[in-house]
Amino acid sequence: MIEVQRAHRMPELRWRGSTLLVTWLGDTSRPAVDVAAIPADAGRPVVVVHPRHDEQLWEAAAGALVQKQPVCLAVPGCGDRARWLADRLRAEVVAPEGDLAATAGVLFAGRRWWRFRPRRDPVPGGRRFPEPSWETELPALAVGCRVDVVPAGFWLHNGDCAARHAATVHAMPCRAGELTVVVGSPDTSLVPLQDIRALLAALPAEVRAAVRLAGFGPRHGVVPLGQLVADALEEPVTAHCGLPLAAVTKVDGAGRPTWRPFSTAVTYRPRYILGGDAPSVAHGRPPVPGLPGAGPGCYRLSDSIVVELVQSGLWLRDAVAPECAELVRKLPDDDAAPTLTVGVPGQEMPIRLVAAARELIARLDPADRARLRIPVELRSAEPVAPPPAPVRPKAAPVAVESVATVGGNTSVGRETERPAAGSVDPAHRSTQQERVWLRQSLGEQYDGYAADVQRLVAELPGLRAGPDEPLDAVVTDLVAVLVYLSSSEPKADHALRAGELGRLAPFVGCVVSGLRRLPSYRGAAWSGGTVDAAQQGRYRGCALLHEPTFLNAVLDSHGELPGGTEFLVWSTTGRRVGAIAPDVGAGRVVFLPNSTFKVLAADSTGGALRRVLLREVLPAETNRSTVTDRDRAVLVRLRDLASERDSVPATQRVPTPAQVFLNQPIGLSAFH
Repeated sequence: MIEVQRAHRMPELRWRGSTLLVTWLGDTSRPAVDVAAIPADAGRPVVVVHPRHDEQLWEAAAGALVQKQPVCLAVPGCGDRARWLADRLRAEVVAPEGDLAATAGVLFAGRRWWRFRPRRDPVPGGRRFPEPSWETELPALAVGCRVDVVPAGFWLHNGDCAARHAATVHAMPCRAGELTVVVGSPDTSLVPLQDIRALLAALPAEVRAAVRLAGFGPRHGVVPLGQLVADALEEPVTAHCGLPLAAVTKVDGAGRPTWRPFSTAVTYRPRYILGGDAPSVAHGRPPVPGLPGAGPGCYRLSDSIVVELVQSGLWLRDAVAPECAELVRKLPDDDAAPTLTVGVPGQEMPIRLVAAARELIARLDPADRARLRIPVELRSAEPVAPPPAPVRPKAAPVAVESVATVGGNTSVGRETERPAAGSVDPAHRSTQQERVWLRQSLGEQYDGYAADVQRLVAELPGLRAGPDEPLDAVVTDLVAVLVYLSSSEPKADHALRAGELGRLAPFVGCVVSGLRRLPSYRGAAWSGGTVDAAQQGRYRGCALLHEPTFLNAVLDSHGELPGGTEFLVWSTTGRRVGAIAPDVGAGRVVFLPNSTFKVLAADSTGGALRRVLLREVLPAETNRSTVTDRDRAVLVRLRDLASERDSVPATQRVPTPAQVFLNQPIGLSAFH
């Protein structure tokens, strides 16, 4: 009875575009490949036979196809049938070996595709059909990471943890002219740069030209991945500015899609081979639909103003690019948000650019507008004042009442006059423009400093960026601190004391911002200096001393100190710098510029000022010019430490690093 029923079953031919499904009438079971996902532009009919082992269905399929027309057979494990069909149709038939998946706009074979021609031996092909122009075998590699073949290209990653993100990578579209090399995976370690280079170098040159990198997972530091690979490979490299899903999209730390960047692909050139050209945007999307083009990656807002796509986001500028264009174009991107740069970094925003920027912001898609980092000057609807410069203008000398003696009796004295020195606000946070200046000024040296800092940031989570702060801000700030501590002479301190920062203003701004990221120190620290007879009276009055420079001090009570006068300071907000610079910063404390110190006692020997005991005074303190219980308690502790130092013969003092930075009499206008 069953055989009679089978004999009367009727084949059914269902066409879906260029795809032919041959099955039994009324059969609702699913074939091995998802017919709906088969690409519609395969260039030839795609045939699915289900079930695949029924002779009558194959005869029906052959009868429905046109003689001498090439066919794609989307049926896994049917090489013999493909050979039979090629002979029957007198046409080429391609068929997969291994499993088959219709995904990402391509038919992806578990092993490879084979080409069957009438009465000829089959010819092996690649993993994808339709075959992209860059189709190539995975080269033999001696690398430590794992390299998977995926529909879009290759995926380099470390460890089994990447398996949870495999669906995301396998869903990336296979593009005819782009070989996507996905690097990394969330929750796994970094893929070594030498492994990425090894894969790309092993590809044929014409295939390598089609490569598009796509970072997925932890970043390789502040320098963009594409730039690092271009430097290592010594040839230009193009990288996606996110994951190339249906559209290029940024992802969060867990691998979830978050937002779409304006620049979707950037081309990087070797910095040390081709002269260090700025990266150029290879592909992007207009910030506002319908904006007329004004050159590669530029859109015209008016006759004189354009908005340019840069890797960090958007740059609104005059139609004629300024001389600093490369600096802006080199600003790295940030996975958290794009940034709007207006005009020339470090200069006042012209009113016309401010108005154009506000108009642009208002026209952005709400999702883009909500994500975009906007300069603080544009966040208010009020008229925009010029951005505050980090350097304060010279001020007239200020006199403040101070404590005359530390003890039971007090009298009113006068604070030493504050030097009319421009400086940086102790609460200053570096600006993007300052960080650009620092990176450009250091040039090739920056990467070396940054590598050391990045290792430190990885080890000390407290130094990492906040939720609304880019990682490059943390790294650049700490690089500035490292450069300051490693300098052979205190040029920044000389400039601060002279009130003439000049070109050093961005550097000092980054150093201040970086020091604020380091842990504060509460306790005693030593410095030294030379005080002549005419200057000694400034300390006998127990004045409040204003120090315009970075004040350097050491913790070792037995260390050698420069000059003839020792300064023993009780710190509240001084920064310990040993972690950032173990070689030159161990046991070293640095106070921010414009710190204030109260003189608690001054000891003289033979008419010469031998030692001054001081306490750091905070701006919020009250009763600054009267003796407090805190002053008395600190003075007792400082006296004990001074006695301990005096108990050690001068011949047994140990060398102290950074002597040139310690030779700094507190509160005096001259720098020794």
